[in-house]
Amino acid sequence: VLLAADYVLPSEAVMDYVTRFSGLVAEDLDTARSRHALVQPRTAYLQLRSYLAAGCVFVGHGPQKDFETAHIFVPHERVW
Repeated sequence: VLLAADYVLPSEAVMDYVTRFSGLVAEDLDTARSRHALVQPRTAYLQLRSYLAAGCVFVGHGPQKDFETAHIFVPHERVW
């Protein structure tokens, strides 16, 4: 079991964190104040590609939108 728990730094200003659903607040994505592991978008992309190449099954709440945003195709049978 592999757990990926990095937070991806946004490339644009965040207008609404939708905190009541996401649980995110501005501090979470602030490199000076965050207590989370923050990674650049390119790093997150490469991690996703390596997990896909390794045959991982992705488990999460609606990850398909994340894959679309990263321009990565993940077969539906590999997403739970």
